[in-house]
This record gives sequence, C-alpha cells and structure tokens, in this order.
Amino acid sequence: MSVSEGLVDVGGCRLWYWDTGGPGEAVVFLHAGSQSGAGWGHQQAAFAQAGFRAIGYSRRGCWRSERGDPDDPGVAAEDLARVLDHCGVERAHVVALALGAFYALDFALLHPARVRTLTIASSYLGIAASETEYAQANAELRPPAFDALPIEVKELHPSYRVENPEGVAAWLALSAQARNGPPVVAKRPGR
Repeated sequence: MSVSEGLVDVGGCRLWYWDTGGPGEAVVFLHAGSQSGAGWGHQQAAFAQAGFRAIGYSRRGCWRSERGDPDDPGVAAEDLARVLDHCGVERAHVVALALGAFYALDFALLHPARVRTLTIASSYLGIAASETEYAQANAELRPPAFDALPIEVKELHPSYRVENPEGVAAWLALSAQARNGPPVVAKRPGR
C-alpha cells in the first residue's frame, strides 16, 4: 500500500494529511482531541485493502500541522473542505471520533452534498456549554474527579486496557505526540 503525505494550506496555516489514493470512494477520518491524524493507522490499512481511498489529517495545532494565528483559529469544517479540495475529493464518507465529530457534524450541515455517509462515535456532538440545561445535566453525570483521571482511563475501555497493554502503550505514544502546544479551539458555525 502506497500512502502519500503532505501539507495543505487552509488559509492561515498548513495542515498535515495522509492519503492512500486509489480509485475507490473516499473515506476521511477526523481524530479525537487526544489524538492526531497519525492515530488512524489500523483504519488506513484496512480501508485501503477494502478498496476505499482513505484520508486522514491533523487539525490545527496537532501533530505535524501548524497552529496558525491563535486569534483566528479558523472554522474546522472549512479546513476539512479545503483538505478534500486539495485531494480532489468531491464527496466522502466521513468518520469521526469524539471532538472530531463536532467538526464532522458541522461539515455535514454546511456541505451536505459532499457527505456520502456520516459515522460518529463517542461524542455528544458539541452541544454548547452555554446551554444551561445541558451544562447542568453534564455536571451532574460527570464527577469532578473525572478530569483528574489519566487520559487512557478516560478514553480507552477497561477491557481494552487489560487485554491489550501493547495497544495502550502505542495509543499513549500517539497521544503524547498529538499536540504541539495548547489546544487550538476552532470556531464553529453559528457559535
């Protein structure tokens, strides 16, 4: 399998991406806040072998991508559109985890004709913290001690951590390299 990598200018910074190429339908992967585009290695190979064109990228401030202007963090859904434009992809299957799902949903709402399918996992889809009822319910369900837990306890299932210590170690290494400074909080349409 041949995978190309590069940087795409999204206006104000350049984002790192990888692309397996090929004639199959495109599947683009959006990473969680604890990861980067490098965290999709298993999916990259599996989807390419299944005949899809797999594409992943790191959002602003994540592994190999530039941070850009902190006063203008861009709109993540538009960054995704520019990555797809650069790769010559008109429509894609969009697969997103956690924080990546916030931006995948925004992309689907802003560019519905560009989305073949939308798959979202482990996300509350970016319900605004300013929505009082939601914020209160979230605070009641999530104990204050949660934020102090190690990242792998918050993000990886207990059975996975027990059954696959090598996988946990690899995930932790990817997580440690994922950011190149404080998180860049992208703008969201209408917020």
